[in-house]
Amino acid sequence: MFPSEHDVEEFKAQFGSDSVLHRIPLSHLGCDGLQAAAMITPAPTKAETLEIAWTLVRSVARWVLPQAADHPTVGRFEIIVGWSQSVRKMQGQIFKTGGDQDTVRAIAACENWSQYPSALQQSWEKDAFDARVVSKAVAAD
Repeated sequence: MFPSEHDVEEFKAQFGSDSVLHRIPLSHLGCDGLQAAAMITPAPTKAETLEIAWTLVRSVARWVLPQAADHPTVGRFEIIVGWSQSVRKMQGQIFKTGGDQDTVRAIAACENWSQYPSALQQSWEKDAFDARVVSKAVAAD
C-alpha cells in the first residue's frame, strides 16, 4: 500500500528528515488522500522565503504525480510546506494546497505562488523572522 516504508524513506531522503508522507482515508469522498509535507528555514527576506517555499511545493507536487499515477485509490493530495521546528517549535504552515491529480499537475507547473493565493497561509511569517532578528541582536551584544 502506498506509501510504503520505502516510499516514506525516499521522500525523507529527498525532502528532509522532518518531512511527512502519509495516507489518510477520506470516506466522505470514497477515496484515500495523501499528505506530503516538507519543512524549511527562513531565507534572508520574506520574498525570498516565499519563492523558496513555492519551489519546494512544486518539487513535492512533481514527486507526488508519478506516485499518484501508480496508485489510483489515492484521489486527493495535500501538499504542505512549513517551518522546521528549529524555527518555530509548533512549526506552522507557509503553503498548504492540493486537490486531485489535475490540480497537483497544475501546481507543479505553476512558477508563481500568486496564481494560488489561497495556498498562502495566514500569519505564515509569525515569529519566523522575529526570532532570527532577536538571536542576531543577542549574538551582537
